[in-house]
Amino acid sequence: MRLPWEHSALKHCFVWVGLRLLSSANGSIFSCYNLNTMKDHRERVPKWLERIQQNSWEPEILLSGFVVVGLLQLPAYIRQAAAFFRAEVLGNNLAGLFSGLQIAVYTLVGGLIIHLFLRGVWIGYVGLSYAFPRGINGAKLRLQPRFQASVDRIMPLEKQIDRLEKICSSIFSLCFFMMMCILGVLTAILVFIGFVYLLDLITFGTFFRWFYQVFESNLDPLINGVLIFVALDFIFTGLFRRHKWIARIYFPFHWLIGWITLARFYRPIYYTFATNVNRWAFGGALLLFFTGSIFFQRMLLAAPDESLLSRTDLYSRGMEHSFFSGYYQDRNEDWSSLRAVIPAPVVSGRFLELTLKHDISLEEGIYRNCGVSPDSLASRDDADSIRIQCANQFYRLFIDGRSYENADWMFYFYQKDKAKSLISFLDTDDLEPGKHELVIKTAQESNNQLARIVFYKE
Repeated sequence: MRLPWEHSALKHCFVWVGLRLLSSANGSIFSCYNLNTMKDHRERVPKWLERIQQNSWEPEILLSGFVVVGLLQLPAYIRQAAAFFRAEVLGNNLAGLFSGLQIAVYTLVGGLIIHLFLRGVWIGYVGLSYAFPRGINGAKLRLQPRFQASVDRIMPLEKQIDRLEKICSSIFSLCFFMMMCILGVLTAILVFIGFVYLLDLITFGTFFRWFYQVFESNLDPLINGVLIFVALDFIFTGLFRRHKWIARIYFPFHWLIGWITLARFYRPIYYTFATNVNRWAFGGALLLFFTGSIFFQRMLLAAPDESLLSRTDLYSRGMEHSFFSGYYQDRNEDWSSLRAVIPAPVVSGRFLELTLKHDISLEEGIYRNCGVSPDSLASRDDADSIRIQCANQFYRLFIDGRSYENADWMFYFYQKDKAKSLISFLDTDDLEPGKHELVIKTAQESNNQLARIVFYKE
């Protein structure tokens, strides 16, 4: 027969009561029910999961290192995608959406770097606890009481290791959560574009032109409005899902957004943080991220020659007085023109190669100026000849103010920017050596100047 204190649950209670009585004059006693609940929870954790939890730092470090290297390449591809959508899909650069993706990537990289740093500190503490298991021996320092008290307040290595372990694991999970959010937004973009193209296919090419005409100038504000609406519900952990009537209206919208953004993969992490971390702290952290994103978005959308720290006043990017490096292929690695490109600012031979990058927002004007309908060209054998003829009539070139009549455009794929383009080789044999100015205009009545390129003839 076992004595009462030999029973497992009572034994834990007696041990904890004794420890609390020894450490505190008040002797506050914990509930045996809570201790039993904690013990039952530990017993319910499978042994294999406990081993993985204890050794999770190894894959965390490996994954963090590989993912950081890979993610550093992602912003460049996002910029390429933005240029493609602007030039060939919607005629709108979706600047807010793509810059938001870049911000999320940079934030993810920053979080993983912090994780690697803290894991390095954690490994150092683990090694230190093995080399010096007794930890800090404050008595050997023989400091004055004020300084000795600060040493005595230092947390034991075991507790610091345990604390860092939880912080590192939380940061890694948070980084994975952000990664899934990025993939979710990318998926939503693909679903949206695919839906538009599907409707265009069903309506035999008429829906896309209607969609472009209606949303050309309102697409970015519309998407940003949807993102802000969803973000508010996201930050405040269900702001629009608590009210009975609003929840009924919001449910289909929330279900659709959750489905196209792959929410099923990151909702467990989101709700784990939302229900185990202080709600105001969690919401504040998300709010800080979103407000900080707006600030960094302005930085990403700024031109390369703009800086918040710059105090330069004697500088201008005005078209009439600047030498824009983006027009020249030999010097536009960081800042390429979306309109036109020539190989170099100095023309050494007779012909000047001019590449004009296609812009889908001009297509309707090109066809209208030419007096043809794109639908009518589908069954014609001379459709390509008509298209190139329309381009020749729409784009107008001027060198030093004089009209250049024989551009003779040809279709061309600009491989550096992966952009569909038009190309022409302008005869400059009659130009004198020195500075010249090439102006590219369109047949539109307003806002018809596309580019102004300065070049020098040898």
